[in-house]
Amino acid sequence: MKRTTKKVRGQLLDKSSKMVLSECLVNITLIDTQRPDDRPSYKATLTVDGYKPELDSKTLLLKLDDDLIGEIFIHISPHVPGQEIYFIVDLQDSIWKNLDWFKKL
Repeated sequence: MKRTTKKVRGQLLDKSSKMVLSECLVNITLIDTQRPDDRPSYKATLTVDGYKPELDSKTLLLKLDDDLIGEIFIHISPHVPGQEIYFIVDLQDSIWKNLDWFKKL
């Protein structure tokens, strides 16, 4: 399997109000199975500055660009809290199901 990882800055937004909750650094890995029939799969994590447990186990919007906003679910990674907090990201929106957005990053 071929893997390609990109690191990008983004924003976490409240799903209903679209208000910015936090800036974040997102690590997204495309996992290419080398089979054209398979949909692309991704593994994503993000970090936010400071300790923000209120973001744990939430469905939010992830904004990576003005025209790239999609729904995600995040939960805290089993990591000792420090200056940054690590979240595991589940990309849930249909926008994440193709390769176009990943290629633009």
